[in-house]
Amino acid sequence: MSNPLANPLDPLNSVSEQERKLFIAMDAQAKDVPLNIVIGAALNIIVNAVRISQQNRANAESLWDNSCGVGKELLLKNYDSVTGQRRNVFAFTQIVEMPLHIEPDNFYGIGGNK
Repeated sequence: MSNPLANPLDPLNSVSEQERKLFIAMDAQAKDVPLNIVIGAALNIIVNAVRISQQNRANAESLWDNSCGVGKELLLKNYDSVTGQRRNVFAFTQIVEMPLHIEPDNFYGIGGNK
């Protein structure tokens, strides 16, 4: 499995170590699982966490609204506000180099000789 937090600019890198470990564990369990199942399970975890931690409806609703607001803000940072299209928030820093590979020239032959 590749590291989902490999990019140093990912906002998930600014969370606590405990939150990062939990995210990585959940990410591993969600591999190859349909999107609707992952979203349903994640929502059930959030609902149960709020329900267990809050004694009354007003506090539970306040915590839910606050959590959803934070989540929505994180989500919308990934989309252009003008076009509505997803954008690359993180710099693309990966470079593939193949120093021992010589690409054959289909016109002149290998190496481009005439």
